[in-house]
Amino acid sequence: MVNKIPLVLLCSLLTLQCGAASFDCAKAASLPEMTICNDPALSKLDDELSEIYKQAKAKATDQRAFQQQTQAAWKWRENNCQTRECLANWYAQRKLTLLRLAGSNAANKCQGNGPVTATGLVVPQTLALEPDGRKSTVYLLVTANPICLSIEPLEPTDKGGAKNVMRTRFQLVGFNNTAMSKTIAKYVSQNVTVTGNLSTDNITQYYGVTDAIDVKSISAM
Repeated sequence: MVNKIPLVLLCSLLTLQCGAASFDCAKAASLPEMTICNDPALSKLDDELSEIYKQAKAKATDQRAFQQQTQAAWKWRENNCQTRECLANWYAQRKLTLLRLAGSNAANKCQGNGPVTATGLVVPQTLALEPDGRKSTVYLLVTANPICLSIEPLEPTDKGGAKNVMRTRFQLVGFNNTAMSKTIAKYVSQNVTVTGNLSTDNITQYYGVTDAIDVKSISAM
């Protein structure tokens, strides 16, 4: 029987692969912290967030409120994130929040309806259509990292204007293009690069995915 090396010990031995700027991986105790330390991509996100945190902290006029918000965000991650996808989403959303606090223009650079290029894994999803219960298979692009979208209000009279949200799942469609629809199906379980037009207009409500990409090209990575 092969003995497994504890995750925290593994991270201390492989310092080039494991690390996080906001905490000591050698002392990681929770599942989220150990997941971050054992995933180079998440560790890099932690490093980036640590730098943005310093910028936001320096700009904060109420340090006590800033620390309380930081602690609340950290507790939410510790109590709720049990998967890599959850952690990646948390980092993306937290980064957006801190960029706003730091007054960075980068916080406003979110994708709206229009041309888009995205990479990720193509996965099928079979769901029942309303109201007759017929089943249909759709294809989703699950991105490795969340993409920031600027969602316009459904009604011009809605208060607050556009809202920035983080998304990792997009329905791939070939509007008025049967050949492209069939091509998309050939890339199931493959990592791909997709170019097309992004739509956040609730056009795919029956499928439980509100964001879609009308695919113009798709290729394996």
